[in-house]
Amino acid sequence: MIHIYSFASQKMLLFSDHTKEKINQKYGHKYEILNSIKDKNSLHFLKEKMQRQCPTFMIVEDYYVKKVVSEETKKKMRLSQLGKKKPDWVKNKISKSRAGKGNHNKKHTLETKKRIASKRIDRGDIIGNKKYIYNPSTDQERRVADIINLPPGFRKGRDPEVIEMWQYGSLRSRNSK
Repeated sequence: MIHIYSFASQKMLLFSDHTKEKINQKYGHKYEILNSIKDKNSLHFLKEKMQRQCPTFMIVEDYYVKKVVSEETKKKMRLSQLGKKKPDWVKNKISKSRAGKGNHNKKHTLETKKRIASKRIDRGDIIGNKKYIYNPSTDQERRVADIINLPPGFRKGRDPEVIEMWQYGSLRSRNSK
């Protein structure tokens, strides 16, 4: 929502979508709200009308306008950032903002699941008939096709803590047993 503020002492009309606190910080407390509009398309006509009504007042526009960028410019912007790594503090900030967020509460359709599966098969992620084996001494898991000739120290199956995590939803420490 865009509000139109009148600052009579400064002879200024302000068109802004900022909060009142930001307006107070930036321009001061002595203002009057003349009008509020939701549609940015009608803003141009309202601005002309206010200029005719208050010709001595200066008009200041302080609101967000979405910039339209051509596809060529988008490509140049993408290429300019390609290969640059984000600093660790940026990665941490992104990680914290994404914490607890999953798939935006959306479910994949069957068609999407099939596409994902076919891509994984192409990359070799799906391991056909391979089985899990586990080495308790090194706490290591592997997948092997031949479950009869196991490497030394390995046994059939998965890590019990991983299975417990699936059952109870959290990983319990080994000391609490």
